[in-house]
Amino acid sequence: MSLPWRVLLALVAGLSLAHAAAQADPAARITAAFDRWMAEAGVAAGALVLLKDGAITARVARGRATDAPANLQSLSKAITALCLADLVDDGLARWDMALSDILDTDASVTLAQLVTHTSGLTRDGTQWRMARWRGDPAPRWAEVTARALARDRGRLDGTASAYAYNNENYAVLGVVIEALTGNPYPEACVRRLDLDARLSPLLGGYGPFGGWQMSPEAYARFHHDRLAGRPFGPPFARLPRGAAYGLGTLTRSDETGARTYWHFGLVCFLFGPGDGGSFAASYGTGYTVVAVYDRCVSRADMRALQTAVTTALVKG
Repeated sequence: MSLPWRVLLALVAGLSLAHAAAQADPAARITAAFDRWMAEAGVAAGALVLLKDGAITARVARGRATDAPANLQSLSKAITALCLADLVDDGLARWDMALSDILDTDASVTLAQLVTHTSGLTRDGTQWRMARWRGDPAPRWAEVTARALARDRGRLDGTASAYAYNNENYAVLGVVIEALTGNPYPEACVRRLDLDARLSPLLGGYGPFGGWQMSPEAYARFHHDRLAGRPFGPPFARLPRGAAYGLGTLTRSDETGARTYWHFGLVCFLFGPGDGGSFAASYGTGYTVVAVYDRCVSRADMRALQTAVTTALVKG
């Protein structure tokens, strides 16, 4: 039975309005963008959380729950940096403090240089060891620190300035936090930052440089509260195209002065459990997004995720 043409027109108009409404809805846009990205990157399981001004406005669960613990990989670095920043804010440390003032070492590299990857540590000795440490809960940051300080002793004199991303910088900061607080690194940071988090049973040995586990919802709130709400300032390292690195995250301001904070996490063993990635960003528009996924993806895929999310939220 055919429908009257007026009914058909009404239905078409209704569908068009519904489509327009979906396109205007950031939650709908980012859900569609994440689903497309998962399909194109070959990701079978992932989760995404969207916040607007601190309130959750979208949950996308695709084989993973948004309130279930997920490995953060290098998103863990923001936890370490902000834990140390809290100690600085309380007057228990200074960014210009030399490592030799805290640890039993003659290295005069500063906390600011370590947190911004400008310390002079350039050859990352953690990369080929991380697969061996997988599934072993023994803390590895003291071991990494001792090896790095012994290897590059002559270079850690506080004069380095070139940016070189290196997990060892954050391993050292984990040891620094323990020395300054008198408590184990995870306990100190959970207490200081009031974290709903724990070290991962699988990757926890990486601790301050990649070992935390947190639900996407909890990490999104942490990112919004601790990074988006914190005034931008030193320490930071200037990078190309107007970007900077500081406090365990990348940052850039747009032409209006609105500032975005973002970072990626990725662990790729290509065998056994543990492969996966993460992405977090807080935009000057009040949006915060956190995505996690269970697959080793390419750098191009990681950039594509950032582009998809940013387009959905900012360019719409």
